[in-house]
Amino acid sequence: MKNFYYLPQDTSDILYKFPRERIENFALLLNKLVQFHRKKSGQLEVIKKLEELSDKNKYETWIKKLQKITNQFVKKYQDSIKKITKDPLPFTLSWRLTIGLGSSSVYETSITLHHIYGIPYLPGSAIKGVTRSYRILCMAEQLADPDDYYERVALLEKFLERFDLINKFPEWKEVKNFEVNNPEDKDKKIKFSEQLYKSLEAKQTELRTFQLIFGTQERQGCIIFFDSFPENFEIKYDIMNPHYGPYYTDKKPPADYYNPVPIFFLVLENARFIFYLGVKSKLVSAGEKEDLLKIAKKWLKEALTNYGIGAKTTLGYGVFEHRIENNKNKQLKN
Repeated sequence: MKNFYYLPQDTSDILYKFPRERIENFALLLNKLVQFHRKKSGQLEVIKKLEELSDKNKYETWIKKLQKITNQFVKKYQDSIKKITKDPLPFTLSWRLTIGLGSSSVYETSITLHHIYGIPYLPGSAIKGVTRSYRILCMAEQLADPDDYYERVALLEKFLERFDLINKFPEWKEVKNFEVNNPEDKDKKIKFSEQLYKSLEAKQTELRTFQLIFGTQERQGCIIFFDSFPENFEIKYDIMNPHYGPYYTDKKPPADYYNPVPIFFLVLENARFIFYLGVKSKLVSAGEKEDLLKIAKKWLKEALTNYGIGAKTTLGYGVFEHRIENNKNKQLKN
C-alpha cells in the first residue's frame, strides 16, 4: 500500500524535491517523517512498527549512508577534541547496545540519535550518570550497616546529595536526625545509624573525591565527560517478546494462554567507542588535577566493563571491553 505523510506544506515541498532516499539524516527519517498507511476501511493510521518502515534494501542503504556520515564526523570530532584532552579510552562492545529505548517516539521504541547529525552516540551526561551510579553501588557494598543493601544505597545517595564533603565532613549531630525514604516502601523512613556514620567517616577521602569528580547541587564537578560516538558499527533489529502483556498493562493474573506480542527495537553491534575525559582546571588545584582524572578514568572503565550503559544491561546489553591499542596489534586488557 502507498504510504502517506502529514507534513507542513513547505516541508512537503522540500520532500517532493528531495525524495526520502536522498535524506541522509537518520534522525529525520526515523522521528520526523512519520509514515501512515491507508487501511481497507479508508482510514489512515501511523506505521508504529520499525520493521514496517521500509523494505530490506532501502533500510540497508540508509544504514550504509549513516555509517559513512558517522565515520566522517567521528574523525573530525576526534581531531578537534584531542586539542583539549589526552589519553583517550577505547572500548569495544562485548555484544549489543541499546540506548534511549524508552524515549518518547511515535513508534513502540526509540534510539538516541544526535539531534543535529542524526547519528547514534552516547551523551556525556549518560556516561557521567552511569559512572556515578556504579560508584555509589560499589561504595554501598563496602558498608556494613544497615543489613539491607538497597537501604544502604539510598542512605549513601542522599548523604552525598545533602552534605558538602569537600570542605568539611559533617558531625554526627548533623546526620543523626536526617531521614530518607525507604526504597521498598515510600511511606516509611530510614535513618542513619552511628555505625553507618562511622563507616562513612572512615571513607571521607573517597567521598570527597567522589564529589570533586561528579559535583553536587551547589558545586559543579571537576571532570568533564564528553560525548562518545561509535566507529565501524552496525544497526540491527532486536526483539522483545513479552508473554504476559495483560499482566503488565491491565493488572490481570499472569497466564500461559496469553499470546506473546513481539516488540522490535534498534541496537548497535560491533561498535567501537572512544571516551574522552577532561578537567576543569579552575575548580581544582594543579596537584589534584591528574589524580582526579586518573581516578575518574578508572571508575569509568569499571562501570562500562562491569555494569554497562543504556537499557537492558542486566541481560548483557551495553557492556564493553577495554582494549589497549598500539601500532602492531590490539590486545584485550585484563
